[in-house]
Amino acid sequence: LPFPEASFDVVFAESVTLFLDRAKICQIFGVVLLGVLIVRLMLHPEPRDHLPLGWGVLTMIISGIISGMSGMGGPPIVLWLTAHKWSNDKIRVTLWTMFSLLSFSNLSWQLYRFGSTTRHAVWVAVLLAPVMLLGRVPGAWVARRMSPDALRFAASVVLVIVAAYSILQPAILRWLHR
Repeated sequence: LPFPEASFDVVFAESVTLFLDRAKICQIFGVVLLGVLIVRLMLHPEPRDHLPLGWGVLTMIISGIISGMSGMGGPPIVLWLTAHKWSNDKIRVTLWTMFSLLSFSNLSWQLYRFGSTTRHAVWVAVLLAPVMLLGRVPGAWVARRMSPDALRFAASVVLVIVAAYSILQPAILRWLHR
């Protein structure tokens, strides 16, 4: 493979997608994510200043595998970030830095693997980027005024919505296209 840093994630993810379609994979990850959120709610672990390196490595491997199979690699990283006792700015900057650093590798792999589909997606993203940037203004305004605990709670609510949508997506899409 031309991108050795992603080879394990990619090979594993693509081999699983031979047996399950994307919708089923998303549903499985939705159920797992919801389960993790419920366990976290029940145990209510306190955020820590530092987590062992192994948790970060495991999180990134899981994120890569999930991303390769379903495009849903963000939730494990968000869970890992919100487990830290960091400021809102540090959580947000770390999240965007991780995604930004992976953008070139991800885009290169997608161009190699999917060709014209990726080129079309890039043009759609370029056209919609100004709208997303407009949304960042109120989002940053709200995030600056939230406490770190409130931001962690908001992130958990978003993750519950992501999990619920992932689980219900086939039914929602059938309903929308009837």
